[in-house]
Amino acid sequence: MDTTAIAAPAPEMPAAEAESPDIKPAPVTAESIAKVPNNIKYMSAVKSEGSVVYYCPRRMLESTDNNVSVTITKAALAKALANLEQRISESSGVSSAEIRESTGGSHLTISRRMKVELKFSEDDFQTIYKPETDDQIFNGEQDMNWDWIIRPKNVGSAQLSIIVSAFDDANNRWVAAQTPPKIFDIQVQVDPRGYLSKLWGFLGANPEWLLTQILFPLIAFFYGKKQGKKTTQS
Repeated sequence: MDTTAIAAPAPEMPAAEAESPDIKPAPVTAESIAKVPNNIKYMSAVKSEGSVVYYCPRRMLESTDNNVSVTITKAALAKALANLEQRISESSGVSSAEIRESTGGSHLTISRRMKVELKFSEDDFQTIYKPETDDQIFNGEQDMNWDWIIRPKNVGSAQLSIIVSAFDDANNRWVAAQTPPKIFDIQVQVDPRGYLSKLWGFLGANPEWLLTQILFPLIAFFYGKKQGKKTTQS
């Protein structure tokens, strides 16, 4: 009798799972958004209570750069104003008293997307710097900041306005988040430093004008006064 041991069959190993190909997300389109369940749409449109605060100098000097800033935050209004004042002080060196005169704010309901626009006449101001985009997405925690640098063109009265909008996810449109828009009346004054620097620059480039138009007439005037006194005394 053959007593050769019969090897037991090896246990079957589970077949290796096939590697799944990279799954690319489908592009977002109007049709795909329409298919999103209403409860998810509602989650994307959840709002927070917070504040909007502004900084805009009420007095500016002609042809000088001025900062205009807006912050939307979950912080209470008093805290939001204090934070804005500190940020402007650190970035511009403007005194605390001047900053307080130029800041303000109000309560605001913050939506998922917020937009802030600065409007003015191009005859009154020149834009030196502006945000890359007017709208930002609120992540639920971090402040949103918008900053501009503008330069007044003319002496006198000017006006600019700040328009804050919120995106209505349910109706896919922008709506006013604050009505009416915040309007600032600006008084633009003469910058004496500008005229002095222009004068010194002109005199440096035209020294003969200083001699012929100012020094020589002054010398002639005082010489004539001196001669007149001598004639009177004699």
